[in-house]
Amino acid sequence: MDQLLNWLVGLITSGTAATILVKALPIIKSKHRMQNLQFAEELAYAIVIPLAQRADLTNNQKLQSAIRLLTKKLANIGINLPESTINGVIEKVYQNYKNSGGDVHKFINDTLDDVDKQVVTIHKD
Repeated sequence: MDQLLNWLVGLITSGTAATILVKALPIIKSKHRMQNLQFAEELAYAIVIPLAQRADLTNNQKLQSAIRLLTKKLANIGINLPESTINGVIEKVYQNYKNSGGDVHKFINDTLDDVDKQVVTIHKD
């Protein structure tokens, strides 16, 4: 009788533990994914902003460099995200940067004629 009771208690306990684990695991994984995305976004700011300011690269070159650098830095610390997620993170960071006043050089409208432009000459003595 004690063996049967111990067996039933063990079965119930392990079943309960398994149920809890099955329900808790997706929550834990989801929280881990969110932490990875937040970290990727913070890291992307350090990559995207300096690239956005480079005049020697085309927009496509900037984007491809940002994707490559962010993917490499995340992989170095064991975070592997799909390329579509990396693209989304980079785009979000760039849009935040642009909307907060960054990358304004793209919106300068130079409508002055050459005659109206001021010429400054610096003489070295």
